[in-house]
Amino acid sequence: MVRPSFPHRSALTCHVGIAAQPIGPVVFYAGFTRAFLDQPDPARASHDLLRQVVHAVDAISVGKRIVIIDGVGYPAVGSICGVSNADIAAALQPISVLLVGKKGVGDAVDSFNLNATYFSSRHVRVLGGVFNRLPAHGYYSLDQCKAAVTTYFAKMSKLDGYKAYGFLPELDPTTSAISPPDEWYAIVHAMMQHVDVRGIVADASAQATRKRRRFGILDDDQYDDVVMHSAEPIELDTFKKPRNELTIQWKAAAQAAARHMGAPSSA
Repeated sequence: MVRPSFPHRSALTCHVGIAAQPIGPVVFYAGFTRAFLDQPDPARASHDLLRQVVHAVDAISVGKRIVIIDGVGYPAVGSICGVSNADIAAALQPISVLLVGKKGVGDAVDSFNLNATYFSSRHVRVLGGVFNRLPAHGYYSLDQCKAAVTTYFAKMSKLDGYKAYGFLPELDPTTSAISPPDEWYAIVHAMMQHVDVRGIVADASAQATRKRRRFGILDDDQYDDVVMHSAEPIELDTFKKPRNELTIQWKAAAQAAARHMGAPSSA
């Protein structure tokens, strides 16, 4: 499992013995985006950031049958630096995306379609969604929303092949007050009870029919084509290290400048 930058979530993976990289190679600290835009060649800088992510995934994938890459926020997060969730998924082809959706009916479906479209624009396959934190009672209860949203996917998503894999209830507020292992197992139990985990794994496996070429660095005469077609697998043959690899050596200065301009602390 590769997570972007949520070290507190790594306790569960450590507890159950799942190999994890709690903090990914790309961390957006205060001032990062402006320092990035000041790079002499932002496009090459984006490519280097993507390369770091792909190498991290390659490293943790050794000997594994399943690897989960945890996204951040909505699909376009990170796009200012060329490392949106969709950009990263495209660099990791072949890969399948599972969207975590909202509660409700109309908003849940509309938001799903908006997010799925962004991934599709990068030619990344979206399996479907799991809809989260549905209340037990009321007009928007889990049972009511599940019936309506499942009907939508059965009737309207046949062309895209999207599936609704599950509907998770809002956990009892007292769950967060219990000890971490018990809380974790409560979440796992809810997943196994309400989500078609086997179906997700089977559908994702059907997509991974070829090996992804290792992600490298492009020659100058190849670079523009990949920028224009970033969703395509990147060839390995004639890679060499670029002259302007992104290394944020100015982190302290960038953060100091950001704080001076009123940016919140990244701690």
